[in-house]
Amino acid sequence: MTRGISVKKAKELHEEEIMSISGVTGIAIGQEARKSCIIVYVKEVKPEVMKAIPKEIEGFHVKIEETGEFVALGK
Repeated sequence: MTRGISVKKAKELHEEEIMSISGVTGIAIGQEARKSCIIVYVKEVKPEVMKAIPKEIEGFHVKIEETGEFVALGK
């Protein structure tokens, strides 16, 4: 499959939109089955979060990973 843009550009174009979804904690570029994909990190996998996140972005598969809540560590 030929894509019009790189996975990096696809992530950049949609990062603000994805990060605005309640429960999303981050977004990154990764690999799945030897293909570039966009990884969306969520606090908790819930039906409403899964429904809000697209399955593909600009032709790239979106992989969802549950992270739990991020907490800053003190010095």
